[in-house]
Amino acid sequence: MMIGINWGDVATWVTGIATIALFIVGFLQIHNERQLRMKSEKEKEDRNRRDQAEHISSWKVKENQAGIWVAILNQSTQPVYQVIVNIVLIGQLGEAGGYPAPAGQICIAVAPPGQGYAVLQANYHGMFRRVGVEVAFKDSIGRNWVRKADGELLEIRESTVEH
Repeated sequence: MMIGINWGDVATWVTGIATIALFIVGFLQIHNERQLRMKSEKEKEDRNRRDQAEHISSWKVKENQAGIWVAILNQSTQPVYQVIVNIVLIGQLGEAGGYPAPAGQICIAVAPPGQGYAVLQANYHGMFRRVGVEVAFKDSIGRNWVRKADGELLEIRESTVEH
């Protein structure tokens, strides 16, 4: 004697499969939304982390007998600390660049908001030598940063003095 299994009708099967598919789609949407939210929160955290540092820059203004005049701009609302301004030699095409010029450095304890100037002495003169300004500083929260001569902003682990 054979016992038959009642598999139900087609409508029940279609309803069951549709219900499972809707649960899968719902879970995928929740997962994707969570991933986007986490990415957005990380980007916001990174922006907040870099907020003050993004507003610090420095550049060469002019050169004369007194030395190289450098502008230091702090467009944030708080001062930055342990500011080290370096005159760096920028390499020519195909060379690594950004190495310090001899004696082209000045240390500033505090750079308040606004623009200030410093005069540096640097012995970099020679044929085809180009210079740029690199500034290392500690933000108001205590993170250390370097603004390279090409404008790139890097967070550094060591203090500005060690860098």
